[in-house]
Amino acid sequence: MDDALAKRGRSLEEAFFIDRDNKLIAERKRLEEMQKTKEVLTQVSGIRDSKLLDQLIALNMSPASLASLMIFPLVAVAWADGQLSDVEKTAVLEAAASQGIKPQTPNYAILEAWLSKPPAPSLLDVWIDYIRAIRGVMQPQEFSALQTELLQRAQKVAGASGGVLGIGKVSTEEKAVLNKMQDAFK
Repeated sequence: MDDALAKRGRSLEEAFFIDRDNKLIAERKRLEEMQKTKEVLTQVSGIRDSKLLDQLIALNMSPASLASLMIFPLVAVAWADGQLSDVEKTAVLEAAASQGIKPQTPNYAILEAWLSKPPAPSLLDVWIDYIRAIRGVMQPQEFSALQTELLQRAQKVAGASGGVLGIGKVSTEEKAVLNKMQDAFK
């Protein structure tokens, strides 16, 4: 009887350790994948700021979808007033297409999600951190060109549904987002 009880005790103990080991192995694999993703994001973007890379990973930002982060400011401007007009949506999609974001790609799927419902406001803060981080790895003239391109596109989206024939009126909310973007480049 004692022998049977001892065997059951060992079986229970082994089962406990197998379950615990499996959990530890799964956690190790998850951490290894996260580290690989971090390394690839660093290679793709040049960002070395671990905190920013962690934020990008937490947002499920893969290397393949990094380009969509560059289109995000246009989405933020388009949604700034709480609504997305058809004209604004078209302006964002045209800008995305000019950056090589095509249907049936991960970037396009992310963009579609952002255009179907407003993205989390915290994503603008992540974008600002991203811009500040890449400033340190880009040549000044490249960074200036990026600033000019992004801000011009964002301004175009902001003006897309305002004023006469979509020209001339930018809402207060859109101006606030544009100002945050401008400040990110300083």
